[in-house]
Amino acid sequence: MTKVFYDHLILIEDIIEVISTLNISDSEKQTAQKLADSIIHHKVLILLLDNLPKDHHEDFLKRFYRAPYDLAHLKYLEEKTQRDISMDLVILGQQIKREIISDIKKHIKVLKK
Repeated sequence: MTKVFYDHLILIEDIIEVISTLNISDSEKQTAQKLADSIIHHKVLILLLDNLPKDHHEDFLKRFYRAPYDLAHLKYLEEKTQRDISMDLVILGQQIKREIISDIKKHIKVLKK
């Protein structure tokens, strides 16, 4: 999993902990973690692009793909959106974690029946 600028705002340890308790192979656990990471990444990009004016999309995406780890992206996004993007990401991260963990627990219950 690539290091990205919002990693410190969206902590996935809770998701990884739930996945680690599943009665599945290590390979399947790794796949589940990658899937959770991918879901988070896509939802983050949707949030960012929904709030960023369209005329800045291409510039932001170029910057992001050139250096996904660069914390300067937060400042850029906050300047261009006039929003507290860090707080938006924290809130989004909490929502996504609840959804993913809830979905995992639902499937565990179904499998145990």
